[in-house]
Amino acid sequence: MRIPLHLPRSRAGFTLVEINLVLLLFGVGITALLGLFPVGLRQGALAMSDTKQAVFAEMVLNSIQAEALKRHDYAAWQSEATFKAAMGQALIAGENQDQKAIVPLVFGSEVTFEKYLGEKRNVIRYLLNMKEISGPRPMYRATIQVADRMDGRIDNFPTYSIDLVYLGEVP
Repeated sequence: MRIPLHLPRSRAGFTLVEINLVLLLFGVGITALLGLFPVGLRQGALAMSDTKQAVFAEMVLNSIQAEALKRHDYAAWQSEATFKAAMGQALIAGENQDQKAIVPLVFGSEVTFEKYLGEKRNVIRYLLNMKEISGPRPMYRATIQVADRMDGRIDNFPTYSIDLVYLGEVP
């Protein structure tokens, strides 16, 4: 009886080349997945920024609307100057350079809240304007542009608006 000098090799395992190919594909896949995280984080931050701007603009415009609804006298609606003066009594919550918790609205100039809602790195800038619209009744359009960071021109940020109409009797 003869004993074979070479034992037959088993084909049950993987070769080194196959293992290296699997590791290469796995590494490429993991790298691609990890590359998506910064994009997702940036999109999440932009969504939060847009939400903060919209909530602030809605708060200001709702304050103006509430103040306008209090004005039943025609005299407050007669001219843009008197209407702006009346609407300037609307108050919003926040802190500006004077560190006041509730501040009046300012029309026509940019206002900055350094610590909006009491948080140090929470900045809000806004530019609020009021314009008279011609029509059979006194009408005004309030527009606000809101930025949630210090850099950039306020003109490049979203604009929100509301139309206000005098609903009382016109003399």
